[in-house]
Parts: sequence; structure tokens; C-alpha cells
Amino acid sequence: MARAVWIAVFLVTSGLFAASIPGHFEALKTVCPAEPCVAGQLSPEEMRALGDLGLSVEFQAVYRVSLDLVVAVGFAW
Repeated sequence: MARAVWIAVFLVTSGLFAASIPGHFEALKTVCPAEPCVAGQLSPEEMRALGDLGLSVEFQAVYRVSLDLVVAVGFAW
């Protein structure tokens, strides 16, 4: 019984996490106009600094979402 409940909670939690990825990715690609910002969302100054390094906003968003996935899989494993 406990294992069935654990599996159900795991599946629901994993589904919610997977469903939130596209929205979080889109939020990471936009500039944070004012506080409070989404975790990882860049300010205008940080966007300029990223451009000065030759990196795109999409790269930063993919990188952060990838790190989130690695951490989530590591904790789920």
C-alpha cells in the first residue's frame, strides 16, 4: 500500500514538474522588469553582460533548465 502511494505521489509530482518546464523556460528568456523576479530571470544589466560575453538569452535559459533537470533527476533517482 505504501509503495503504491509513493508511486502515485512520484508520478503526480513528476508530471507537475514536467508541465512547468515550458513556462519556466519562457520566463527565463524574458527580462525581469521589476522585483520580484522568477528565480533565474535576468535583469536588464545581466542581459547586457550576457550579450557582452557573446552568449544568447536562449543559451542561458537552456542551461538553467538543464541544470534544474539534472538536479531533479538526481533527487528522484
